[in-house]
Amino acid sequence: MKKLLHTFLFLFLLIHFLMDNTSASEPNLFSDFSQSEELALMPLYNLSGRSNAIRETSEKIGTILDSFGIQYKRSSDIRPILRKYRIRSSGSLKAEDIDQLRTELNVKYLMLGSVNIYEDRANPELSVSLRIINTETYMIESAVSKSASGRDFEGLFGLGVISVLDELSDKLLFESLNELFSDLEAHESEQKPSAVIIPFDNTTDFRNAGFILTNIFLTSLANDGYKVLEPGIVTEYMLRNRKILYGGIDYPTLDMLNAKHDIDLIVTGSIEFYQPSRGNNFPKAEIGTRVLDAKNAKIIFMYNNSVNGADSEALFGVGKKYSVGTIMKEYIDDFESKFKKKSEKYFAQKK
Repeated sequence: MKKLLHTFLFLFLLIHFLMDNTSASEPNLFSDFSQSEELALMPLYNLSGRSNAIRETSEKIGTILDSFGIQYKRSSDIRPILRKYRIRSSGSLKAEDIDQLRTELNVKYLMLGSVNIYEDRANPELSVSLRIINTETYMIESAVSKSASGRDFEGLFGLGVISVLDELSDKLLFESLNELFSDLEAHESEQKPSAVIIPFDNTTDFRNAGFILTNIFLTSLANDGYKVLEPGIVTEYMLRNRKILYGGIDYPTLDMLNAKHDIDLIVTGSIEFYQPSRGNNFPKAEIGTRVLDAKNAKIIFMYNNSVNGADSEALFGVGKKYSVGTIMKEYIDDFESKFKKKSEKYFAQKK
């Protein structure tokens, strides 16, 4: 019975999407991907610590892409090439990795992503980050991060709660992929600054908290129209200098970035407290972010704040957030709104 309900929910979402996005006068948003395989779906990176997260999430993504009519190279076809060139991580890619994949697969785009949180419990929780990179420019063309727990959909009188991870996953992944491919066209004409994300330093007791925040941050900036360099390129430059940096950047790495890429901003920082939702406890996080001018390493903006899932309560418990990924995204949205005015003024003065 549960499986039947999940199938019904997925079909309902698909029909709703098609009714909203197709008409006789409007082109298919995904027409660029419906005729030829210009996209390769890389194996997802697992930050959740759950062994079944990648398999189950990947299967759902494939089903949704097929329903959109998108042609793509599948993860199973890519793994032999990853072994051939000893590409050990699909979570981020070096320039050489991207070049080899572009040549072998004959694709313009690579879709990368991670499962950040995957909790199958009474209040299920899921967080995913997805991005599409251009294999010719190494820049992120479109990106999305979605996080939620089942109780995040709770309305008045407890209605609307999603209690099954499979149902939550259907909803979040459908929304994520719809947004991801729609934004490819939406951002083509935007002229926002280019940026590099340096992995956030993690001073918490949770091993992957910094990586999860970094993924949500880079996808959020790219989703907002910033031109973000694939983070694996930055890691490659750090390795050439024989050091991996978190929460900062050294001058040799900065010089390499300036020599090979037209970068305007360096974004980094630290996560100092990370508490997932457990039982009746609300998620909490404390985050600090710095933005540097990539040309001179001058700090042009700093923002520190703590976020708590209980802070967004509106009335009778409605509006509370039970996903730590969701409150991270709220921090980033607040950061972006404050930074927007500062950056516009700063770059206007530089012209």
